[in-house]
Amino acid sequence: MKTTIGMLLLLTLAVISAGCSKSESSFEPNTFSNQDMCIVKKNDKQAAICYGMTRAKAEEIAGIEMDSQVAVFSNYSSGLKIFYRDNAVAGVALVEGSEGAYETARGAELGMSRSEIMKLYGEEYAITETERNLDYAYDTTANKFSNKTEAGGKSQGESQSIYLFSSFYSGEEQKAETLFLIDRKMAVFMN
Repeated sequence: MKTTIGMLLLLTLAVISAGCSKSESSFEPNTFSNQDMCIVKKNDKQAAICYGMTRAKAEEIAGIEMDSQVAVFSNYSSGLKIFYRDNAVAGVALVEGSEGAYETARGAELGMSRSEIMKLYGEEYAITETERNLDYAYDTTANKFSNKTEAGGKSQGESQSIYLFSSFYSGEEQKAETLFLIDRKMAVFMN
């Protein structure tokens, strides 16, 4: 009897542990979570800069702001640009210099091919109107992916609830040269 109860307890703990072992950072293609709006340091995955984070918290990870010529975003070392609205992160861009330093929480980084990024984010909701860019739009109000027409039909105020992942490609090999995690209001209206 004690052995049976002990075995059942052990089995129950194993099942609970297995259910909890899937971390928030595990992603499936064609899905979206709040973690999709984060970038992480490649050498410290706990060092994440996420959409909505305060500027002070973001700068604890990004370091000291470098010269910025544009009021809506700030440049940081290692090819990182952060867009702020009301002292909170409204978007992040990985540009030249971020290679080896930052990646999206999903694992996308500069230099990846379009097909590698599509494996991470999925094909079902990809917006692929040109060879030079690949986009995904997620409507946080409707809790679903949007196509270009749906996302583009939102007012300036409504656009803040549309989260975008955009990647831009160059060269014959079509390698990612810029990655954006940003809300549509900031991307289109710079506000």
